[in-house]
Amino acid sequence: MCGWFLLAVIFLSCGFGLLLWTAPLFAQAKSNDSYVRMATEERIKGAAWWPTKGAAARSEYVGAETCIGCHRERTAHQSGTSMGHASMHAVDSDILQQRAPLKFHSGAYDFQIARTGDKINYSMSDGKNSLSQALDWAFGFGDVGQTYVYEKDGTYYESRLSFFPSLQALDLTLGHNPPPPENLAAALGRPMAAPEARQCFGCHTTASNIAGRLEPSHLIPGVSCEACHGPGLRHALAMREGQQEFAGQTIFNPA
Repeated sequence: MCGWFLLAVIFLSCGFGLLLWTAPLFAQAKSNDSYVRMATEERIKGAAWWPTKGAAARSEYVGAETCIGCHRERTAHQSGTSMGHASMHAVDSDILQQRAPLKFHSGAYDFQIARTGDKINYSMSDGKNSLSQALDWAFGFGDVGQTYVYEKDGTYYESRLSFFPSLQALDLTLGHNPPPPENLAAALGRPMAAPEARQCFGCHTTASNIAGRLEPSHLIPGVSCEACHGPGLRHALAMREGQQEFAGQTIFNPA
């Protein structure tokens, strides 16, 4: 409403000529607004490359070690960003290395995240029974929070607890309610459906979705160069052979 009122004032004050001059700008703004409002599913369908599509083979990814040969400054900077640390193995989490054991109490349950040997164990007890699970992944650098993921019997689970730097402690993961009474397994974490797990890993890691399947054993932790620009094998080979013009066509430009 404010935008149209301002346009009317401009028209009345400055005349029809100025309106003709500004019309393309409004048309462009409308076009851009339509693009911004496009649903994620539509973007994925129309994009040649998208992290969660999983159309490329793992062998087409070369890793940041190859990218750094031509893009040393950008690669070095990106690897230190929150995106570069969007995920990691739980045992490699600085938060868990420096602050474990972490404890939390909710309802009838006592929770703890602690290191045991070469694993990070996530456990809980109701005073009579207990349950423990090794954490596989830590999602998030910890600027806002860090949530944990584990796999059990072929299903991935989102931990009920996350670490929040504003609290310097564990608390309920966003979207989770206090744990249900008398149900240890449900209190520990929330199962993720396969499409949700693919999207979570697809946005927090690189090369985790291969041929439409989630392949965590082959992924590159964090959002590296190829997570946004697509697999770099053909690009690297073209650059190595001095085919700069062709090389530009073999990599995705998010802009």
